[in-house]
Amino acid sequence: LVGIHSYRIYPCRGEYHVLDKNCSNLVSMLIYPVPPLESGGLGVHLTPTVHGNLMLGPSAEYISDKDDFSTSREIMEELIKEAKEMVPKIEKASVIRSFAGIRPKLVPKGKAFADFVIKEEEKVEKFINLVGIESPGLTAAPAIAKMVVELIKEKRELKRKKVFKARRKRQRRFYELNDAERKKLVKKDKRYAEIICRCELVTRKEIIDAWKNPLGARSLNSIKLRTRAGMGRCQGSFCLPRILEVLEEEFGFEALNLTLSCDDSRLFSDYSRKSLGKDES
Repeated sequence: LVGIHSYRIYPCRGEYHVLDKNCSNLVSMLIYPVPPLESGGLGVHLTPTVHGNLMLGPSAEYISDKDDFSTSREIMEELIKEAKEMVPKIEKASVIRSFAGIRPKLVPKGKAFADFVIKEEEKVEKFINLVGIESPGLTAAPAIAKMVVELIKEKRELKRKKVFKARRKRQRRFYELNDAERKKLVKKDKRYAEIICRCELVTRKEIIDAWKNPLGARSLNSIKLRTRAGMGRCQGSFCLPRILEVLEEEFGFEALNLTLSCDDSRLFSDYSRKSLGKDES
């Protein structure tokens, strides 16, 4: 990127499974196995989420394509097998979603681990490089950020921005409220009375607010990540048509223009009736 060629990255794919919320009572804390020797990872572990789901994974597969985020049945079976060794009641039928990410490893298969590289590069002045930030990169992210700030301070004076708001006011979700609080909201705005996503109890008003976000994100994932609509057991099979109805009725948005996450990820190519030579209505 900036003319530094002293590092070699070995892509290592990690697959995860997300389990239904009905498994939330199986685990109340993180459960890790003894890390397998020379696996390149910490082994398949169990992670309860703040929303009630249970996550299994990740796997550790060295691959040649750093953009390959595919998942496989073979790994799915292996994750379930290893998870059942720690919690026997876990069943494959409880998996509602699978996904994968890529670790940027600094060592090849069989060489275990290498520490993160966090430093100012000698060949490129004022360029601070962060290389090989894999597990536990997310956990370490706040500490890494502070370390980078200190590296910058060594070169120049930093002034704290007084108007910067480090925390935004948390928006309470309809599903988190008790009956009295829900009635109060419905009385204030009747759009809270219409449930669009049954699995996660997301209302019409929440879909509207998510679409009107100040960052201008306009995709299915922008709604999903802000409301959890589509994250439940049915993975959007119930709520997707209703989300489209809300967008059309409230904003005049054309369904064919909806994307998953970016401009080249359109969800629909045409209306089914129109493609069959029939009226789309």
